Amino acid sequence: MLRLTSSLAISFGSLLVIGCGGPVLYKLESTAKAPGADATIVADIKKSESRTDLEITVTNLAPPERVCAGQTFVAWQKAGDRAWSRISSLAYDKEVRKSETRMTVPEVQFDLQVTCEKLPTPVNPSTEIILAQTISK
Repeated sequence: MLRLTSSLAISFGSLLVIGCGGPVLYKLESTAKAPGADATIVADIKKSESRTDLEITVTNLAPPERVCAGQTFVAWQKAGDRAWSRISSLAYDKEVRKSETRMTVPEVQFDLQVTCEKLPTPVNPSTEIILAQTISK
């Protein structure tokens, strides 16, 4: 039930569109894996260029060693039935409990997730998901 509730909370997270044709702003809460963390995702979807510029900021986030006995947080994307693809590690500031990154994804509609990882450069995402969102316009 907890997994279903978390999934529904993520699916129905706050979505704001900034201006007509501008970036999409997602505000969401973390999963139970990282309780109390809040995230802002700005997605500048450029359909004519088949890419999306992303900015992810997570606040009130415990360090990875406390979330999953890990070393880092990693963002992943998956479009359609393709495999998950690693797109970026998130820089983490322990003093302010904040993690953030900017990246470009070569897709205009995709699933995004941020995981806590035990190794600094994982090949596949762990099951330690702290954020999940479908990105689309």
